Amino acid sequence: KQWYQRRVAITAGEVTEVQERARYLESKLNYNRKDMKEAREQLDNVVERLRNITSELERTGRGDVKAIHLRQLEYETIQEELRLNRTVQKAEYEERETFALLMNAVRESHETERNYNQRIKMISLIGAIVGPCVGYLFSARL
Repeated sequence: KQWYQRRVAITAGEVTEVQERARYLESKLNYNRKDMKEAREQLDNVVERLRNITSELERTGRGDVKAIHLRQLEYETIQEELRLNRTVQKAEYEERETFALLMNAVRESHETERNYNQRIKMISLIGAIVGPCVGYLFSARL
């Protein structure tokens, strides 16, 4: 009976529930992609700023007070770059995980819908066979 309920006794509500889960994961994936895009843009900005600082350092003399300030700024920018690299890596990981969950949910949704359609088809076929038989039996007795 349990196998029957898992494979055959699927309601339209269960199909909708599985489809809703897939839609939720799809929106979560889009959100993760947006986060990753923003993190990459921030990382690109920091890398560009680091290039500008490095370029300015090359033009500044070693004994200049400005060089000390630029070195400190370079260090802070490198730390920010490392932090953003970790953020991008985390966002990529979350995107991969959410994508995998989405693919599983879509697969499950398709399977549930296919099983539901097969169930409806079998019920229709049984009804098409049993209905005329019952009608013939009742008409023959009257």
